[in-house]
Amino acid sequence: MEHAAGSTTQVDPAQGAMEHAAGSTTQVDPAQGAMEHAAGSTTQVDPGSGAGLRHGLEPGARASVLVEALPYIRRFWQAVVVVKYGGNALAGTVRLDDDGSGLPLSATAAASGPRAAPGPTGSAPGPTGSAPGPTGSAPGPTGSAPGPTGSAPGPGPAPGPTGADHAPPRAPWTSEATALASFAEDVVLMRSVGMLPVVVHGGGPQIGALMARLGKEPVFRDGLRVTDADTLDIARMVLVGKVNRDIVSAINIHGALAVGLSGEDANLIRASARDEALGFVGDVDVVDPEILTRLLAQGLIPVVATIGADMAGQSYNINADTVAGAVAEALGATKLIYLTDVTGLRSDPEDPTSLVPVTDAEGLDAMVATGAARGGMVPKIQACAHAVRHGVSRAHILDGRVPHALLLELFSDAGVGTMIVSEDQQAATKGSRP
Repeated sequence: MEHAAGSTTQVDPAQGAMEHAAGSTTQVDPAQGAMEHAAGSTTQVDPGSGAGLRHGLEPGARASVLVEALPYIRRFWQAVVVVKYGGNALAGTVRLDDDGSGLPLSATAAASGPRAAPGPTGSAPGPTGSAPGPTGSAPGPTGSAPGPTGSAPGPGPAPGPTGADHAPPRAPWTSEATALASFAEDVVLMRSVGMLPVVVHGGGPQIGALMARLGKEPVFRDGLRVTDADTLDIARMVLVGKVNRDIVSAINIHGALAVGLSGEDANLIRASARDEALGFVGDVDVVDPEILTRLLAQGLIPVVATIGADMAGQSYNINADTVAGAVAEALGATKLIYLTDVTGLRSDPEDPTSLVPVTDAEGLDAMVATGAARGGMVPKIQACAHAVRHGVSRAHILDGRVPHALLLELFSDAGVGTMIVSEDQQAATKGSRP
């Protein structure tokens, strides 16, 4: 994980890959404290001093998190992972639950769901004003300055949920920039530990926002935006010229890693019209992954806007969920991950506690047939089911508004969303998370 914050040295994950995970640039012998810089500290911490709590976890708990990630880092070394970053996740808007805790409503509900990961044993409540250190010492980073010796801690927010309810991380952002920065960190970290991420992005809300600014009223048929020539121009401007550039720039803050392209580039996505009544809305005919494999071979991260073209050069706006699934199949990806604005799939759409932690393609078909999945979730489910039946090992649906949801799903035992496997894998694993 060493070039997650700027180093470009190639690392064998079996030999200290985690030593610089959050920013240290000092060379560390894996046999002599390879984990000591994993959370960014460059000074020796006395475990009894309380200084190790400045990152929210005791040093032992922090080490446990890193050790838990190690087998996944080994397993996914050089694995292609296609990540679909949805426009709703990119918007980063978070609705507060009734108690004002700052959790998305969906994440709050998932706290008691069957796959919610337990918090660390005896985990402390959420951030509050830090207790003062010894007389005259500087305050911790999150607390207010201490008063005279023995004075009470400075005021802080109310304690967060503890125990099992601690599982879904807080989603503190309300800005697109903060959500995007967190996503970029996750993608760079994935690449830094030897994974090969490919980002496919949508931008429906952003397209709608620009249309509104231009005074153009959107028209929808069966949930799909009718795309005339003017709307297609707007979609290209937003997807290729705005959203794609924003994602590429956010990733490249961490190094020269991301390359932006659309399905029109190098004939990546050949498309055709879906329905004359929808205008320039396209379906994927074929994906030529050559440009993607060349970029991945150079250690780069492709970021794909979902505009495709037909043989005559006519452009089409294509559903990003469908494109992500087709790209994953063409690349023979190990994982296909959808980041959206819900925690995962629910067996009952109206019951927030009915999160489905693991299912298979047959289970997805049943959810569509019974109406348990509807609206914008249907193309995601269909793409996941098709992908796992055509060579993609795993598909995942996560709440992209949760900070570092990608890392929590990829590198932890519990995960934070729904994982989809093939029928054969479901039988072999008996529904457990491998």
